Amino acid sequence: MKFALEIARGAIGHVERVEMPDGTVVARKTFDPKPEFVETEIDRKKQLARFQREVRVQSQLSADHFVSVLSSDLAADPPWYTMPLSEKNFETEIVSTHKSAETPTSALLDILNGLAELHRLGFVHRDLK
Repeated sequence: MKFALEIARGAIGHVERVEMPDGTVVARKTFDPKPEFVETEIDRKKQLARFQREVRVQSQLSADHFVSVLSSDLAADPPWYTMPLSEKNFETEIVSTHKSAETPTSALLDILNGLAELHRLGFVHRDLK
């Protein structure tokens, strides 16, 4: 990978914009828990299992409502996966439509349809913001 630029940080990992050897630019999420979430080795193992489960579940989901997993290495130290790089997120959509007094109904409906699919498959989203 040619370059990496951090674009987001969560409880159990960070997301970077990376350029792959073929020139494709993707988002790579790497397991990198915040210290307050891994006070013990047992905590670290639980968070690692959660990260690995996230990748396995996300790999099974329809690209209609979910970001696709392009590649992953769960055996790496630290484990990681790549996904298409999004140009904006729902927070950006909210801010831009708030300024124009529009309601971001299309994006909101996509989120709700995604949640409905998750529930239909027996999954519960633990990190909905």
